[in-house]
Amino acid sequence: MKKFILYFATLASFNCLYAHAEIYKCKENSGEIVFMDGNSKHQETPCQLVFKDVNPKARDASIKAQKKELPKEVATIDAQTQERRDGKRKQILMSELELEQKALATAKTQQPSDVLLHEKNIELLKKEINALK
Repeated sequence: MKKFILYFATLASFNCLYAHAEIYKCKENSGEIVFMDGNSKHQETPCQLVFKDVNPKARDASIKAQKKELPKEVATIDAQTQERRDGKRKQILMSELELEQKALATAKTQQPSDVLLHEKNIELLKKEINALK
């Protein structure tokens, strides 16, 4: 019995992957607004389609089509501007390295539990600085 329930639950979950829905907004003669699925059209007044979910394959195809339509203009930066940015970044990293080294010296005397953290930060900052060269 347990195998049957497990099999049925698995089969039902796969069927949910291919589900799609249409939701309509209908206004009754009394003025009440009712939401209905696509199979039960409202008889009194025309309904307005609010939501239509397409199947996953069609949705993926439309996303790919939209990506293809995007302009492929790439922002370019002249070498001089990039050098200024790199120089500024290096200055910031150097000042952070200096602060971490001071914090490490303080941690060695006052907070031994933070020593490893500061050493790791120093190692990472040096790695970043070397990557800029």
